[in-house]
Amino acid sequence: MTAVLMTPPYMYFTDDDGAPLAGGLIYTYAAGSYSTPKAAYTTAAGDTEHTNPIELDSSGRAVIFIDGSYNYIVKTAAGVTIRSVPNVTSFTALDSQSDSYQETFSGNGTTTAFTTSEDLGTDEKAIYVWVDQGLQQHVANGTFATDTIWTKGAGWTIAAGVATATGAISTAISQASTVTVLQGQAYIVTMTITRSAGGLIPSIGGTNGTERTSSGTYVETIIAGSTQTISFTGNAFTGTLDTVTVTPAVSKGYQIQPATAFTINGTALTFNTAPATGTGNILVSAPLLAVGSASSSAAAAQAAEAAALAAQVAAEAAQTAAELAETNAETAETNAETAETNAETAATLAQDWAVKTDGQVAATDYSAKAWAIGGTGTTTNNAKYWAEQASVAVSGAVKVSANDTTAGDLESKLLKAGNFLALSTQNDGGNETRTITASINALGTLTLAAADLILVEDADASNAQKKTTV
Repeated sequence: MTAVLMTPPYMYFTDDDGAPLAGGLIYTYAAGSYSTPKAAYTTAAGDTEHTNPIELDSSGRAVIFIDGSYNYIVKTAAGVTIRSVPNVTSFTALDSQSDSYQETFSGNGTTTAFTTSEDLGTDEKAIYVWVDQGLQQHVANGTFATDTIWTKGAGWTIAAGVATATGAISTAISQASTVTVLQGQAYIVTMTITRSAGGLIPSIGGTNGTERTSSGTYVETIIAGSTQTISFTGNAFTGTLDTVTVTPAVSKGYQIQPATAFTINGTALTFNTAPATGTGNILVSAPLLAVGSASSSAAAAQAAEAAALAAQVAAEAAQTAAELAETNAETAETNAETAETNAETAATLAQDWAVKTDGQVAATDYSAKAWAIGGTGTTTNNAKYWAEQASVAVSGAVKVSANDTTAGDLESKLLKAGNFLALSTQNDGGNETRTITASINALGTLTLAAADLILVEDADASNAQKKTTV
């Protein structure tokens, strides 16, 4: 059983004097904002929301569950702010079975890549890897299956699965150990020989073993010297060598591997060198998995805080934009009111200029009605006046020069004005003066002043042109 530190079963708040915040109010907002409410909950399942604000009991307590990051405002029951706290982030506890990890694998001497059942992250220092190398083999191609790896002295050959010494030779067949030979450590050497002459001497790290002068399979222990060479040297030897093995005399059991001996990437565990053959001889554990998860949670919290700060900046920008929009709206409203006032003024002026509201327009008013017919106490500044003046009867003497000898009545020499202007003449008896009367038919008896009558020129027989005078 693993015990953990207990967290408070409820939240307890105090006022500035340390007394219980009876009836206090806790306002919960989205992180980065004090204007966007965010729900807190009464249950761990998060299926029942608290009121917002959360009202504390008479002892200043409340059971509060949260999800994610929040901004808080703590107030008294009277609504007086005690403190504002931004960017508070919740953490989720790990299940007990995920607090640690341990798993075993079996090596085969060639496989370097293994897959773990859980994601162990990417930090090699956060996990432990033990390997039991067992009787780790230090010889390669010990069965002489191929003519490789071994260094053959004069008289030695490799063929048909054996190494053969011909001619009573005293040279060696050797190779560098595939695994580091530790000086002073005991190694078990096995070999099978067939002898025709002489003897064969095994050697580990420069330390010789027992010379074998009879055919057979031999097993012996040699304390390694300082080199990495494994060799078999003839002493006037003629015969064959086969089935060579060199392993530690005693297994070291599980040995912790340095972080540089492998890599971890999620579930991929890769060794630089293949572990030895064995059953369950690779042990991987992560007792700090919970710490790693907490680190991940902390990183997530930091990311959430950064996101909250970004959200706060965005919220402030949005608030500024909203305030600007509100100002623009108020300006638009003012402009609309001004436009409405101007429109009402224009309507009033239009009514004044058109008919005036009381139906009686003074002569000095510049309304359409005044210009048309004039108002009370009318003057000459209206269309009616000018129309009346246009039809004032013309009565005056029209003198014609004495040398006017052209036959015809003077009336025929006057320009006719068309349908609307009628002219008539009256002879004074001396044929020198005519009385001319003009009237405008369309306006009835309106008269025209003499000064407004347009006269035309008269031409005599010699085409000399003369204008009548008034």
